[in-house]
Amino acid sequence: MADKAVADCDRAIRMAPGLAIASYNRGRAYRAKDDLPRAIADYSEAIRIWSATSRASAKAFNNRGEAYARQGAAERALADFDQALRLSPGYAKALYNRGVIHARRGELDRAIAEYTRAIEADRTLARAFNARGQALLRKQETAPAIADFTEALQLDKNNASARRNLERATASASAGVPGASTELAQEQFEAE
Repeated sequence: MADKAVADCDRAIRMAPGLAIASYNRGRAYRAKDDLPRAIADYSEAIRIWSATSRASAKAFNNRGEAYARQGAAERALADFDQALRLSPGYAKALYNRGVIHARRGELDRAIAEYTRAIEADRTLARAFNARGQALLRKQETAPAIADFTEALQLDKNNASARRNLERATASASAGVPGASTELAQEQFEAE
């Protein structure tokens, strides 16, 4: 499916060079194929065409930041998430992605703050509740973590990570074991 999307976008770009949405969508297709260098190149092209200061490029900045983060280039990723937020203040997925970087660095208070901002911007972003719950659990704040995992599951009943986290947190609380001792899955970045 991603190969067909790349081919369709290639045709669109040949027919209408400078069509930013075609570059953006091809970047998404390359991301789906896990071809991050090509995804980054296409997001960069979409940003150039749209202009790095247009609101339309906020998603491209977020997605390029997500690709940089997956490559391990956290500082470049943060710069792109910051630009996405300058263009679209309150962009929940960019806030969430900033939280993931902070959580992976062990900066739990900063991660929690970013996840909270993401939740305030979009109360339906189940991943942000789950991620905040993970950070809270790592800080041994079991009760609020359980509340976040529960909310994540109310928003997305198929969220296997939140279900697993809730089961582990509840078991830890029942056994009197500190929350940080539970094994948690690493939270994933969010692209559009």
